[in-house]
Amino acid sequence: MFVARSSLHRRALPRLLSVRCSKSGDELACLGRRRATTSSDEAAGLGVSVDVEGVGRTSLIKAMMNAIDMPERFLPVTSVSVRAALGHAAAEGALWRRVVLDGAPMTEHVYANPAAGEIRFVPVDGEQEGVLEVVHELQRSPLRIEHYQRDRVTLQRVHWSAPRPRIVAAIEATVQLAKAAEAEAADTSFHKKEFPS
Repeated sequence: MFVARSSLHRRALPRLLSVRCSKSGDELACLGRRRATTSSDEAAGLGVSVDVEGVGRTSLIKAMMNAIDMPERFLPVTSVSVRAALGHAAAEGALWRRVVLDGAPMTEHVYANPAAGEIRFVPVDGEQEGVLEVVHELQRSPLRIEHYQRDRVTLQRVHWSAPRPRIVAAIEATVQLAKAAEAEAADTSFHKKEFPS
């Protein structure tokens, strides 16, 4: 189940449109709410939250971790380069990552805490980390994935200009990857020993 929320404000909820999907064949059943408007220039604002059903937390965490070194599965990026970070970021377990998004190169440190269900993407200019960070967070009750931007010092959310439809699509791709992994694990005809990695 996907429920896309708008900027996590109650006053925005009336702008949501209900969409119901029925189960047919092998398709997954879903019941959700989507934004009534899907303008490509619509900003993520204070964040995007998608409620999730039908998949376990562990599978979601594993799928979220794929966004670190395989972001092209979730976003339209190219020229992905990932390595261990240097300096203080390395001491905190960060990875250094460079991608090209919409023709512009982006360099960032990526901090992952799977136990807390959180990945932080901190822009880097030279060797200096920025004051803002993008957070991908898995919440427990209800089970949902949130993406938002916040101030690194105050931890307060700040307006994020990223296109909302792109963020929703990335979250939905994460959920689909997690569901596919669970379906593969449950498939008794698939034997991993026959296909070494």
